[in-house]
Amino acid sequence: MAIYVKKKENQQMTSLFDVNLRTTFVSLTILLLAWLVLYLVYLINHDVPTDPGGYYLESAQQLAENHFRIPAYVQGFGLKGIPFVYPPLAFYLLAVMGYLFGGVIKASLYVPGILLLIQAILMYFFMLRWKSSKQAALWAALVLLLMPQIFFRTLYADGITTGLGDIFLLASWIVVIKPIERSSVYRQSILGGLFVGLTILSHPAIGLFCSVSFLILFFYSNGLTKKAILGLLLTGVIALVVIAPWLFLIISKHGIAPFLAGLTDSKSSLSALGRENDLFGYLKTTFYYIYHKHIDGFSNTWSFIVIPFILALVYNMIKGPRILILLLLAVLLTLRGHPTGTIFVLAASLGVFYERFFITFLDSRFSQYLEKESIEDKVNINWRFLLFFVMHVSLLFVLSSRYVNRPAFIAGELETYEWIRLNTAKTSTFIANNMDEKLVYFGQRTILLPILGAEWIPDSEYGNWTTRDSKINYEIYQCREIECLLDIFKKYDLAPDYIIYSVSNYEERAWIESLNSSSLFKTVFQSENFVTLEVLDSAYNYFLKSP
Repeated sequence: MAIYVKKKENQQMTSLFDVNLRTTFVSLTILLLAWLVLYLVYLINHDVPTDPGGYYLESAQQLAENHFRIPAYVQGFGLKGIPFVYPPLAFYLLAVMGYLFGGVIKASLYVPGILLLIQAILMYFFMLRWKSSKQAALWAALVLLLMPQIFFRTLYADGITTGLGDIFLLASWIVVIKPIERSSVYRQSILGGLFVGLTILSHPAIGLFCSVSFLILFFYSNGLTKKAILGLLLTGVIALVVIAPWLFLIISKHGIAPFLAGLTDSKSSLSALGRENDLFGYLKTTFYYIYHKHIDGFSNTWSFIVIPFILALVYNMIKGPRILILLLLAVLLTLRGHPTGTIFVLAASLGVFYERFFITFLDSRFSQYLEKESIEDKVNINWRFLLFFVMHVSLLFVLSSRYVNRPAFIAGELETYEWIRLNTAKTSTFIANNMDEKLVYFGQRTILLPILGAEWIPDSEYGNWTTRDSKINYEIYQCREIECLLDIFKKYDLAPDYIIYSVSNYEERAWIESLNSSSLFKTVFQSENFVTLEVLDSAYNYFLKSP
């Protein structure tokens, strides 16, 4: 009872210092206009997404070509293809939107931005429902729409899978954040189970985080009571019912092995914990991953982006709400701190922190407001908030603007794909390091060592083909002797028709010249940064001569 009274007093205090509807409307309008300008400039300058995500595009394309029936394999990734095990909901969305926008590639330009806008709207209502504060809700929405890390990742084609999953994740949070007593336990549990299930059907890792975070928020809102436990069990049953048709279809075609292989994926926190010998090693690799995804490569990140988040998290640990620290730990355990999950916890943290910061430090007469509220006070609060908010919108707009012109391809990359599509046999196979999935979609040819998506292919020695093929790719592109290269082909039973090298430095160019002079390989196409070599029949005679 005491906790409920304290929450009610905090909400009353928050409403006393909250901004009015007109200030909220003006703030949202400015925020949306800033985001809209950025996204329109991006669309004007791009025919292809910044990071095209060939595996996602090809999966959606083949799904559409199969009349929206899930095929057994995604062709082009290895001779047999990759089992079509990835949760299909985002691919259905992309395939359907492809009909509306005139193709999957066009849809992949527009859909991620739409999904991000929906996420920001849901984040606003989540914070408004939870904290009853328009200020906190505005700050959280600002983080999602304009923070460079999340804005840049939205431009990726895989922003469709993560974006759709994040929408259902936030929907589940909105449902669960209020106690059961204020709504039917069955309605909360059924809706929660529906959204958790849809999240799993959109993105596997975000689905895992959604399940864990829903459990945390469920007990945070309702306590550890018999009614809450029964409601949570009902949520689990509903989620299982939602994903059951997909599970049944996949298991009937491929068995359980692809799911077990996916657990050893290099992006999985569980697999990372299994690979490290101690907790310190796991934490070290996790924080390096967080640094790489959140900080490295982003301009002025420490000064303007990271420090407020650190202050917000420290504030949460000292003053609360400490539930956000628990959610952050859940992100670290399920997603290794990946931006697509961490950003929601950080957005909520910053919303709470900035609201308190604004009231306490930006208004010198804070203590006087506790005694009375005047019209003049309200005007001051609204103007000061609006200026502070616009300053943040402007700075984040500048930081994010550098990414709207980022090209989709390295110079010469698209020309290589076009030459391959027009000048090689449809049955040709390729080895192409770091451009493999894009070659499948844009070159319409088969790659022998797929990386993305290959986590679903089990391997007795390496766990899955992502780990296996990454190792083989590394070995191939480290070779600087022809015997080394051909021995790897023989060892792993590879017979590529072509192999693609970059020409980024003198060592690479010297190696390509050595291959050309051997009469075993022949350069058939060269663009600004890439060389395509044909593997001649004489190279395979080497196998016959070898013991």
